[in-house]
Amino acid sequence: MVNSNQDDFLKRIIKNDHLAISRAITLIESGDDIDDKLFSEIYPYTHNTIKLGVTGPPGAGKSTLTDQLIRLYLNQNKSVGVIAVDPSSPFSGGALLGDRVRMNNYLWNDNVFIRSMGSQGNLGGLNQKAQEAGDVLAASGKDIVIYETVGVGQGEHDIAKAADLTIVLLVPESGDDIQLMKAGLIEIADLFVVNKSDRNGSEKLVQSIKSVLHIFKNKDNFEPPVFKVSADRGNGVERLFNGIGNFLDNEAHKLYFKNKKISRYKDRVLNIIQNRLIGSFWTKERLTTTSARLFGLWITLPAILIIAIAIIFLKNQTRPIIKLAEASEKFGKGEDVDEFRPSGALEIRKAGYEFDRMRKRIIRHLNQRSEMLSGISHDLRTPLTRIKLQL
Repeated sequence: MVNSNQDDFLKRIIKNDHLAISRAITLIESGDDIDDKLFSEIYPYTHNTIKLGVTGPPGAGKSTLTDQLIRLYLNQNKSVGVIAVDPSSPFSGGALLGDRVRMNNYLWNDNVFIRSMGSQGNLGGLNQKAQEAGDVLAASGKDIVIYETVGVGQGEHDIAKAADLTIVLLVPESGDDIQLMKAGLIEIADLFVVNKSDRNGSEKLVQSIKSVLHIFKNKDNFEPPVFKVSADRGNGVERLFNGIGNFLDNEAHKLYFKNKKISRYKDRVLNIIQNRLIGSFWTKERLTTTSARLFGLWITLPAILIIAIAIIFLKNQTRPIIKLAEASEKFGKGEDVDEFRPSGALEIRKAGYEFDRMRKRIIRHLNQRSEMLSGISHDLRTPLTRIKLQL
């Protein structure tokens, strides 16, 4: 919680104290309860920051391109914050956080703050807390905040809601025209970048993108520009950098950026309301009660299954007894009956023994289950008691 000395904490963030920024983002990411007043006071400082999104498939060179953009922005005396998202393990929940390894040239530069975050299982390419972390960076005076997503597939487009301008990075191995059309990239991309353009097939990919863009316009009816770069060598990066500046300064796009910000704020308010409603519904008491009921069902269902199997088994085992009754009726009428011969009598005795043994096993199992259900609600114990009485 950030309640004590909150004013001092906020001042440190605004003065670009990297230790305070780190602490704030850690509290946000860990889900600790942070006073809403802190976000209210941060909000007025977040309007002038430009937020860029860099997304694309794994291995497309997102971190390398981001490193080049940082260098060019620093040459213009601008400060940069980076939120780099790495995939979290579905088994351990941990993340390598290796994106920053490619951006380690700015460790002691106060004008650059780079923070890696795990995706925490979120399939949208961003950590759910990434936008709040970006607000902290914006409040610290960063001119540019770059969101670098985890390597995405075809349907993860959260970045388009978080960034003012979305850069989609592709490489010659990205796929064909059909892949581009079905991926939804036309709707989210403001700029296309073909990285590793020194490889074979890069020119063909550029032409494919342009052909698709001629057919499928984005929802705002403008055609995103396409740039060729080799980020690791720095080729074409300055042209891309100038293209980003021209796109942001274009008067024709002012209304587009304004509507995008309004839409982003609406989505964030909706998410806040949803999270708080869910949090208020799933109280600790309700979670405890629900867990107990689920545990009771987990115990009861195997018992019901065993009983069903036992009924089928007993039905088979009682067939000789039914035969005996039928045979008795025939014998009373003076008919010759096979079941009264020695072999038939032995089979009947065997069936009776098996029947009695199975009945005792079922009752013993039900008693064990009843003991385990002693702490569970009465409505779960009643069916077992009724079955025992019937047996």
